[in-house]
Amino acid sequence: PGEELNRWNIHSPRWAPVRLEKDDENNRNLVLRDKDRYDFAKAERVFKTGKTIKVSFNIKPMQEDGSLYVEINDRKGEAAITMLFDEQGNFKVSNKQGILGIGNYKPGVFNKVELNINSEGFYSLIFNDKERTDLRLSSYYLEPLERIVFRTGPRRTYPDASLDNLQMDGPEFRDLPFAGEPEKESAFSIGYLKVISEKL
Repeated sequence: PGEELNRWNIHSPRWAPVRLEKDDENNRNLVLRDKDRYDFAKAERVFKTGKTIKVSFNIKPMQEDGSLYVEINDRKGEAAITMLFDEQGNFKVSNKQGILGIGNYKPGVFNKVELNINSEGFYSLIFNDKERTDLRLSSYYLEPLERIVFRTGPRRTYPDASLDNLQMDGPEFRDLPFAGEPEKESAFSIGYLKVISEKL
């Protein structure tokens, strides 16, 4: 039991665990839970890069007011595609540097996502019964795409190099408020993930 996680890189703090759980139909799913105000659950899987990449997976949000980020990243961790199940029940995707709303996700059931990514900087997406074929990859990534990331919070960009000139007793180094108090828990279940890559 648990061997399914051997090919995943996970970040699983105490209040934001990543683990395998059985659902009502006795299927084992990868579940990301989060009740931590300042941390997140994360599961990352590396795949073979290719000239074209087809990614398909399904997600069951257990609620309408949590958030889950799904990214297709290059080998250095830069995101070419960002998808978001947001706290208002919306599913959104990146379109170059912008964010585009696709539709509402369904809590309590699996929502299906399919991506077809080509080497010309474009991708198409099917989300449940909605399809978009004119989406563009982010211009920030530079390396071949080779990983998918599921994360219950936004990317961390702080602290960074600008902290070199800050005082150690400044507000940036004080305790975070309510850090010892959990939030309402959100949970997202991944039923399957499949990636097909055409060789370069």
